Amino acid sequence: MCEVTGKDGLPTVQKEEDMKKNDQETVPPCLITQTAQAILDARAKYPDCSLADLYDETTMPPELRKAHQENDRAVMQAYGSSPKMTESEIVAELFKKYEELARK
Repeated sequence: MCEVTGKDGLPTVQKEEDMKKNDQETVPPCLITQTAQAILDARAKYPDCSLADLYDETTMPPELRKAHQENDRAVMQAYGSSPKMTESEIVAELFKKYEELARK
């Protein structure tokens, strides 16, 4: 089992400044699984809230936001994406990777 957790018990990934230094470093496969589980765990703390409430920009619980940010960093790191990419650049890059996989 892979254990990549920080002091707060959440999975940890490299911070943006470290990603720049180590952009060729690989992400342990279980890290994305752990960060995804952290999202589910954070959501489970609010069983009476709808997804609309949980994901409202003004009411999103801080631990859910943090779990999503950690997951975003893990996925970006896994794909070798720059932490400075815009959302539209990320979507374009993901579609490009999808097209490459679909051709195989």
